[in-house]
Amino acid sequence: MHQLLSKKNLFTLLFLCILATIVFIETASTPMNIDTWYHVALGRVYAHTGPLFHDVFSFSAFNRSTVPHEWLFQVIIFWYVNAFGTSSVGFFVAVFSVLQILLFYFLLKKIFSLPNILTFFLSFLYFVGTIYFDIARPTVIANLFFLIGFFVVLLYIYKNKNVLWLLIPLMIIWNNLHASFIMLLGITFGYAVISYLFFFIYKEKNWVKKGNSLLLYTTILLFITFLPPLYGSQYGLLWSYVRYHNLVSQIVEWQPLIKHINLFICYSVAFILLVIGLFYTWKKEGTKNVLLLLPLLALLITSYLSMRNVLYGTFAFVFGYAVVLASVFSSVPKPKRKPILFSAIVILVFTITYSLFNEISFSIYNPFLPSGNNAENYPQAAASFIVHQHLKGNMFNNYK
Repeated sequence: MHQLLSKKNLFTLLFLCILATIVFIETASTPMNIDTWYHVALGRVYAHTGPLFHDVFSFSAFNRSTVPHEWLFQVIIFWYVNAFGTSSVGFFVAVFSVLQILLFYFLLKKIFSLPNILTFFLSFLYFVGTIYFDIARPTVIANLFFLIGFFVVLLYIYKNKNVLWLLIPLMIIWNNLHASFIMLLGITFGYAVISYLFFFIYKEKNWVKKGNSLLLYTTILLFITFLPPLYGSQYGLLWSYVRYHNLVSQIVEWQPLIKHINLFICYSVAFILLVIGLFYTWKKEGTKNVLLLLPLLALLITSYLSMRNVLYGTFAFVFGYAVVLASVFSSVPKPKRKPILFSAIVILVFTITYSLFNEISFSIYNPFLPSGNNAENYPQAAASFIVHQHLKGNMFNNYK
């Protein structure tokens, strides 16, 4: 009991409560996203029929082939709204957002030995960088699964704790929830390659065992993606995103980061700081900790190609910051750590403030949010207009 109530644990609990409260208040007030209505409507259909592979709403593309890659989320959000009403959707988002940030906090605490306050600011930086995606869309759950999957793999890589079996039920659900399931395949395969690389560099046999285990699980997870009810059809959808990139890039969140200059600058500054920090880590501790970040390099780079990938890019550079800071603290005597801690906090506070500015700036100019210069584009009176004008058709006759 004394250990449970130790000063260190009390500080951890305090930081967790503050972090969870901030995240909950901020995300619970998120306005209803336009896409949410579509997800609820499709969820109502799928709840009775199961996933369908043809369009059931579009007037011009009715019955055209489609991939119900988010069908499970759509059923979940329909059941939730049906039980608690649309006014409670903010609570739904807030719960999953809080779970994300708490898991990220525990991930940093479990993998690295960092002061609580530094872990708090790193976690808050992650929240600020991903807050745009904390809305009632499949990503709010899929990102939680991404963190769980990454946590499981890192426990194996860093701490030799093998709970990889958890990835199987995780993939079964994620595969039917959102096309980002492919991230889990990238994580397991990426760290399998890194494990084999470490064996060739350091001649330690345990890395072969880790590589074999991760490669085996990659194969199992890949097999799961071809199981019913989707039968691997998500891969065709992902390929269509590449094939029709010019068309897809007309959507705001699929546009290159350079088209949102403030976000581009903020992300690039974070990237440059990370590169400088990793160079320091390389000099102080050698290649191992830096090479362990190689699977995250793709996440950092692809964020420049599409704004929606910033969700994963933010994870990559904040996790990278933790690697750098852990390296700094381990190589500096305790009396000299306070100035470094203070400097790190100042830099993080500045980065968080600048990130918040960009989030606010982006929300003003984002045509999908009912605020700022684009408020007139948001169909707030759409339902009453449809009723008064007696509009009918495949899209509208499902609403009464």
